[in-house]
Amino acid sequence: MRLKRLTVIIVLAGLVTWGVLYILRFHTAKPIYPIQGEYIKVEGVKVYTVARGEGRTVLWLAGFPGHSESFFALASRPLPGYRFITLDFPGLGLSDKQLSEPMTPEALAITVKLFLDKIGVSEVDLVGHDLGGGVALVCASLFPHLVKRLVLVAPDSSRGSSARYLKWWWRTPVLGEAWAALRLDRGFIRRFLKKAWSPNASGWRQFVERYYRPLNTPQGRAGFLNINRARSVFHYLPYEERLTTKCLIIWGEQDRLVPVGQGEALARSLDLAKLKVIPQAGHLPQEEFPDDVYRLIQEFWQENPASGPPSPTH
Repeated sequence: MRLKRLTVIIVLAGLVTWGVLYILRFHTAKPIYPIQGEYIKVEGVKVYTVARGEGRTVLWLAGFPGHSESFFALASRPLPGYRFITLDFPGLGLSDKQLSEPMTPEALAITVKLFLDKIGVSEVDLVGHDLGGGVALVCASLFPHLVKRLVLVAPDSSRGSSARYLKWWWRTPVLGEAWAALRLDRGFIRRFLKKAWSPNASGWRQFVERYYRPLNTPQGRAGFLNINRARSVFHYLPYEERLTTKCLIIWGEQDRLVPVGQGEALARSLDLAKLKVIPQAGHLPQEEFPDDVYRLIQEFWQENPASGPPSPTH
């Protein structure tokens, strides 16, 4: 009898301790964000955006589980005549995370369109990585008059995505929430970045906190689940078949999350696409080899000059 009581007491004490630690870790956590941009409301949702420079607008869309800072290494390089803009998708980064609807890549593409309408941009070049590449592809397919040139860096597509990195249980209601509360932590980000960079690379270590910060709240984890659950069941093929925008596809030769063979297959299926492979790069070439990515984008733009007037500045 005493053993049973002791067992019950230990179990209850363990649950109480876990509950207190959960509250202390997640609900009282107050991440400090380096606010460099501004918020713009799109259909009632606050979207975080950062803008640099003047001229024709280039919008950079980050992927899973990143946010706008993923492209800051490129933003520091001069782009004469271009206005550099990044945004955080609803559910990720510094944008609103309490969402009532699943944020599919199509829903995110429409958000991009409404955002550009809001800031007065009628013609844009899109650069997207991973999930951001999938959203850029869908946006160009839906709004060909808006997107004039398209750069996709290891994008989501009908050939696959980095969502495969996640196991089956995160898609399951309740079980997924429990997994996010317990396992979507710095260790998860470390494992992800270690695999996302090329083998034997160590530069990823400096980015752990940057990737982890937006996830370190209950809302951050909920937004992560919303985005990736909607993404995992989305079908890109109809959008790829309608795509008429000139497209550069960039891939890391040593991408272990989304193999370069998927990029080769995607490039063959798109009439106006060209594939460029960066040797020794992994899934995040814009962070590992920003100079190479920058050079490839510049060459693509030079080969395909922009038409129409530059975007307005604000």
